[in-house]
Amino acid sequence: MSLTLPDAPRSIQKGSPLKLVLNQAAIQQLGDNLHFIDASFGKEAFVQDAMQDLEPLSITQRSTHISKSLRKHLPQTYSEALEILLRSLTPPLEKTEDNGLAPMFYMPHCS
Repeated sequence: MSLTLPDAPRSIQKGSPLKLVLNQAAIQQLGDNLHFIDASFGKEAFVQDAMQDLEPLSITQRSTHISKSLRKHLPQTYSEALEILLRSLTPPLEKTEDNGLAPMFYMPHCS
C-alpha cells in the first residue's frame, strides 16, 4: 500500500503567535494521519480532547497537552503506540529549505 500523507503545516500568518502552529487544523491533520494508519484510532475523540482548553496555552504547553491526548487515544502498549506514530509521519525530508515551521508540527510526537 502506498501512503500519501499530507505535508505538515509550514506557516502561520505573519504577526500571529507561534502557538498557532499547533492549532485546530494541525490537530485535525494529526488525527487524520493517525486514523489513516490505524482505522481504529478515534480521531474525533482525539481532536475533541486535544482542543479542550487549548487556547491559552503556549506552543510548548500545547505540545505537552496534545501529547497527553495522544497517550489517551493510542494503544496503551508502548510498542503498538510507537509503531502507529512512526507510520503516521510524513516521508523523510529530502531538503530543509522552505520547510518553514513544518518541524514544529511534530512537537507532540516527542513530548
